Amino acid sequence: MSYQSPVGGVPDPFGYRVEGSQGQPQGGGQPPEEPPDNKGLIGAVLQAMRKAFDNLIERLGESFPGKGGKRGTLSQLKTSLDLLKVEDRSQDVHFLNDLSLSWNRSLEESLDFNQDALAVFNLFVKKMNHYPENQRHTFGYYLTEYAGQKWVPFPYMELVQKIHREHEMNPAGSALTEWTRLLEDTLKLLNSSS
Repeated sequence: MSYQSPVGGVPDPFGYRVEGSQGQPQGGGQPPEEPPDNKGLIGAVLQAMRKAFDNLIERLGESFPGKGGKRGTLSQLKTSLDLLKVEDRSQDVHFLNDLSLSWNRSLEESLDFNQDALAVFNLFVKKMNHYPENQRHTFGYYLTEYAGQKWVPFPYMELVQKIHREHEMNPAGSALTEWTRLLEDTLKLLNSSS
């Protein structure tokens, strides 16, 4: 008996052809045909569905104030900063990347803000670009440079932790409180113009 033969001469339950010691096929015939390769087709369908879903979300965001578009991105940025008030998210790479991406999208979308909202938003940006004072790389720098990167620089993580701790020690006078207030004012000015 060959080591390839089924034990006790029992045919393979999956119908594969196994050569016996005599060179005769066991299991009764041809191996089953391979199923057609549908991976490419499935991938294309999934990609088309995702693109359609993304377009739908984008259109819905433009239709409902505060749910997408300028207001949605700004709200997302404010929500991230509000979260940083209550939790140290300095080790959460996903959070750090999302914060950075919403910062960059807000900068792009601010080109369409009305004059009053833009003035308040520019003050917010100035504050972010000068925190901490007298440092070579500011919070605004890290938010701009590392959006969507697969790695996060350690100084960016330390800065996020510092911002959180400063808020814990003095919530009323923290940079986070000032930044979220400026974003809230910007959102109010955007809503009043629509």
